[in-house]
Amino acid sequence: MISANESPVRDPSIKDDAFTRANDTSYGLAASVWGRDLNQVQRVAERLEAGTVWINHVHVFAPDIAFGGHKQSGMGIENSLHGHAEYSNMKTIMRKAMA
Repeated sequence: MISANESPVRDPSIKDDAFTRANDTSYGLAASVWGRDLNQVQRVAERLEAGTVWINHVHVFAPDIAFGGHKQSGMGIENSLHGHAEYSNMKTIMRKAMA
């Protein structure tokens, strides 16, 4: 099932219309895709415009896994090294001694 704006799409052939409907939203925090054919559900997950896509499960979080939304679903990333960078102000200074 692909869902967007509370209108589920159930289509075993995974037509482009399903992706258009699923991605036709201002938000993209997370999604889940369910199925037995893992290659097919992987392809579905890759086409969804969401920051996190779970395959055959939902709401799995860990400190080392980045979590953040796409579009208007968030400002930045939580968790992982990517999340740590959100709270950092990196600076590089390169210096060469003058002869």
